[in-house]
Amino acid sequence: MRKGTIVSLIVLVIGFAMAGVGFANGGMQPLGLHLGDGSNGSGFVLVQNNNQMERVDQTWRNDGTIKNLQVNLNAVNRIEIRAEGDSFSVKGQNWRAAGGLTAELTGDTLTVGSEPSRNLNLWWFGFGPSLRLEDCGVVITVPQNVTLDTADAKSAIGGLYVTGIKARELSLNNDTGNTTGKNIDADNFKMTSSIGGCKLDSVRTQTANISLNTGEFTANDFLSLKELTFKTSLGNAAFTNAVLNGNSRFETSTGNLTLSLRMPRGSVGYEIESSTGEVRIDGTKVKGKVTNIPPNAAGHLSVESSLGNVTIDFTS
Repeated sequence: MRKGTIVSLIVLVIGFAMAGVGFANGGMQPLGLHLGDGSNGSGFVLVQNNNQMERVDQTWRNDGTIKNLQVNLNAVNRIEIRAEGDSFSVKGQNWRAAGGLTAELTGDTLTVGSEPSRNLNLWWFGFGPSLRLEDCGVVITVPQNVTLDTADAKSAIGGLYVTGIKARELSLNNDTGNTTGKNIDADNFKMTSSIGGCKLDSVRTQTANISLNTGEFTANDFLSLKELTFKTSLGNAAFTNAVLNGNSRFETSTGNLTLSLRMPRGSVGYEIESSTGEVRIDGTKVKGKVTNIPPNAAGHLSVESSLGNVTIDFTS
């Protein structure tokens, strides 16, 4: 189990204990006042204490300065990163107890983040009248005509939604929560998830590395031109309408794997092995380790499944 997952579970248990105290005392009370300025951008930043809530609303012109995006947030109900309009912007709010919310442009990198949690009360479940995770969210926009050098998004707790982003290097990391990606174009794409479902739609990439611990995975209209590495520990996984050129390696521990490929059968070589579970290729059940390597194949599949069925269908 990943370190981030263990930390999340420990904080969850402590949070339940602290929540009882907070609930008995009527919830947490607002503290202090802090104001910020908008000197780093053409918009404005307002950071105020509303039951320890921090807000950000800031915009940057698209003048070629911003080439990298770094997002690292502790506990935000919904993080949206999407291509929209002709400027960069960050708008949202987060509890200070959950690390707050900051947005800063340094050199060519726009950084959106939060500090380590300053309070172990169970703010994400909303016991008492004050702190609720559903009150927290951030929307980050990138101009539609911009291809970033790097885009790196990390979330400890909460949903992560990425739409329309173009980047040479794109990395999505979500410890606890669902992850959704749509209309993504990245030379190198990496996605990791500890607990939560993952859904991808219309992804174009040269190389991809996808790793899930616990959760369902679906990908529709997925194009990998050179290399794909996919690994999941617990949960079903399905690729539909996919084109997998080059080398693709799948490792599944517990759960079914379904590959519906938009490729003729003769264009893909494959090696498939399932320890416990049946294997079907174009509807035909096969037994044991299956190997088929046509000459001049555009792609090569390597599948290792421990516990679960493997289904592969080819279409022209």
